[in-house]
Amino acid sequence: MTQEQLDAILLLPIEEQITSLSVSSFTIPKWSNLKKQYDPNLHAIKKDLSRYPVILNNKGGDDMKRITRAMQKLACNRMAQMMFSTNVELMFSFDSEIESQKQAVDVVTELYRTQNYIDNENMERAKKNNASCQIATVWRAYEKPNVIKGFESKFKLAHTTYSEIDGYKIYANVDNNKNLIVISFNYTDSSNNEYFDIYVSGTTPRFISYINSGGWKLADIKDNGKVLEVFPVSYTYLDEPVWGGDSGTTQVETIEETVSYRAMYIKKNSVPLATIDAGDTEGMDKAKSVEDGGIKEKDEDSRRVIPLGKGGKIEYVVWDVNNGTSENQIKDMGNAFFEDNQIPNISFANLLDSRTSVDNKDIMLIDSKGKAIDLGGEWELFFNTELNDIVIPFAKIMFPKLSKDLDSISVRAKIKPYNIKSDKENAEIVANAGIAMSLQTKVRIINKVDDINEEVQRINDENANEL
Repeated sequence: MTQEQLDAILLLPIEEQITSLSVSSFTIPKWSNLKKQYDPNLHAIKKDLSRYPVILNNKGGDDMKRITRAMQKLACNRMAQMMFSTNVELMFSFDSEIESQKQAVDVVTELYRTQNYIDNENMERAKKNNASCQIATVWRAYEKPNVIKGFESKFKLAHTTYSEIDGYKIYANVDNNKNLIVISFNYTDSSNNEYFDIYVSGTTPRFISYINSGGWKLADIKDNGKVLEVFPVSYTYLDEPVWGGDSGTTQVETIEETVSYRAMYIKKNSVPLATIDAGDTEGMDKAKSVEDGGIKEKDEDSRRVIPLGKGGKIEYVVWDVNNGTSENQIKDMGNAFFEDNQIPNISFANLLDSRTSVDNKDIMLIDSKGKAIDLGGEWELFFNTELNDIVIPFAKIMFPKLSKDLDSISVRAKIKPYNIKSDKENAEIVANAGIAMSLQTKVRIINKVDDINEEVQRINDENANEL
């Protein structure tokens, strides 16, 4: 979409605007389809009675054991943990000899990391993006006294993340340079009012909100339609959910089907079936067949004393089945699911069963680290846009005294996939590096402080005082 096309759309009647902006530049899987895979209560084993019909028991209930596995949700959580258990590293570019620029860096770090708890938020954003394939975070400054590193402001900075998993339909459009030019949100509030919110980028960023109240019209909210000082939206997306979409779900369905049928037959055959040979029963009639007027035994019958004739006997018919067959199928499908989607299969049970030494457990995460790095490219672009195009410009508005210094700094984000190396191992790496590694790099490897530059300065000050 070009700026000219967007400008033309915004001149159309409201209904036509909404229709034109209810499309996206990206091909995103529909959440209505993904939800059926993500939510185990909506899996086929529970909902598709044509594939898994009701099997009535003797009391008229469904004897089909509909067992689900929340493996898609697990995949979303595992990959989010893989990417963001270790905090994203922020690398600022500034002149370290200019004190005011160092202060500007401190202000941005405080705004982003501390006041907006971004490290915790990243984990939640990743889970939502992994499942619904797109998220958008909207930033805003609101009036409330705020002091950071001695600098006072009338404003605080806040953010809200939107995703389809939370009930928001998102339509993002980019221009020919792949820059986000307009993004729209369609949702219904708790009072059942439908809204269509539009954030317009370009030379004159704007926010427009429409409400459907017997027809679409401008919502009665403050500053609706006015020009914004900062385009406040960061956005990222995936082509498919991290569990592999339909392919991964087929593997999960195979596991659920196998487990469910096996559970049903285990229950049915948990009580052995007894056969009775009455033997030589002089003057005693053997049991009649049902066809000859005999009584049909019910499942709930319980016999305590059974008379037998001479030479009679009772035998149990034992259920003999190869459990290994179904167990292997479950195991094979589980392994295939995790391997195909490069998700770490590091459950407590698997770690106990693994013969890998503690020192080499990190090998189990190699493939998943590769996927984390692959996905991390889009996330790093997302963070760089969020910081340089949104947070720093907002900081200039909030702290005008630092405006010139904020213009002089930039920041790059780097994702650090989780690894099993212990604090002791990291400390040994640093200790053995000696002068071959900078102090800043050593602090980064130990990974115990948020502000690396401040920690380096403290160490240098302490060393200087000891001389």
